[in-house]
Amino acid sequence: MLRLLGGREISNISISGIAFNPMQFPLRYNNLVELSLPPMSSGRALLLLSHCPALRTCQLKIRGSGDSGSARGPIIEHALVHKLRVDVLGSLRVAVRELFGRLSFPELRHLTVTAGGRSIREVDHVHYSPCFFAAAPRVESLEIDLEMFSKSTLTLFLCGIRPTVQTLRTNTARRDIDIFDDDVLDVLVASPSLSGLQELEINGCRSSSDEALLNFIQIGTSVGFLDALKRVEVFFVREMQVDILPKLQPLVERGLSIELHYSTPSIYAFSPWQGLEDDSDTLT
Repeated sequence: MLRLLGGREISNISISGIAFNPMQFPLRYNNLVELSLPPMSSGRALLLLSHCPALRTCQLKIRGSGDSGSARGPIIEHALVHKLRVDVLGSLRVAVRELFGRLSFPELRHLTVTAGGRSIREVDHVHYSPCFFAAAPRVESLEIDLEMFSKSTLTLFLCGIRPTVQTLRTNTARRDIDIFDDDVLDVLVASPSLSGLQELEINGCRSSSDEALLNFIQIGTSVGFLDALKRVEVFFVREMQVDILPKLQPLVERGLSIELHYSTPSIYAFSPWQGLEDDSDTLT
């Protein structure tokens, strides 16, 4: 089996499992163009990536524990990578410092950074955007999990987005994550960072008001920093408060696609007696 892994024809590989040494298999890493790895430290990921110059698509899972010295050393450039997904299973600060601080993806177009299904929110005010976009200066599609941020770090990150970003998608699967609110939208209204944005998708929006979203879209398109915007889609985890679509109709007629989704509470009434036989004669 191990001999098969050394074949010249192998260009794509996906490895699962927790305990994994990237150099223990006789793979021809220099031939790989697509790679998906199990959870590992940033130092181990850097070691492996340094042997994969032909990569075009990569998925990493970075644990919270970093290696001593991982943040120091020469920059590892991957000029062919165009799609990268990083699942951060520990501290975002560690992943940024020890991974993105050592990597360069000059042609990267699609970047996804997730929390790996865990809540790992940072509570400090570290500004992550410069490091992310120094490593990937030409990103066009950006997808992030809100679980990785506090409100302050999210605001700083979004304000640091480069004009190359055309598609921005935010996700959250946790009901207790409630940081993308009116304050964040108000800050973005005054920020030129989204000047190249064509598509905006916000998932799991709980506390942003309809009026704040209306204000963001109207002001952004009127002052010019959202001139490129073609589509807005928001998934609210609440009922509609104000119907803002009529006020956005002029923008829709000019070609802007707007989709607003609202959740409604269940009207199904549960009874503690449901499923029990109705035998009133036995009740006293």
